[in-house]
Amino acid sequence: MDTLYHLGLHNSEISQPISPTSLRSHNYRYVEIEIVKLVNPKQYPLTFYVYYQPPEKEKVLLGSFGPYPADNPGKFIVSTHGKPLKNGSLILSLVIPEKTQLNDTVEATVKKLVLREK
Repeated sequence: MDTLYHLGLHNSEISQPISPTSLRSHNYRYVEIEIVKLVNPKQYPLTFYVYYQPPEKEKVLLGSFGPYPADNPGKFIVSTHGKPLKNGSLILSLVIPEKTQLNDTVEATVKKLVLREK
């Protein structure tokens, strides 16, 4: 069964640890993000940011993407830009537009982030 993360108005960031053993003898060039469900009835423009955070250091922006239309789930690819990934975490952050109201619904269900060589 796949790990699922839930992002929304009140929980806009997830952190996924990178296993050091999964990095051995691999040169990962991409992070694949699969949004399996996206609820956004008011069609707010959404932006997702992907970061790498080494232990005890500031997070580094890898890239961003925005689904179009704004309620369209799918697979998205972000480059690692050749940054050497070691121990640390991948972080996915959902930027919510300021014009949302407290009773609005914006929800994203995301599978576990996957590192890819190609």
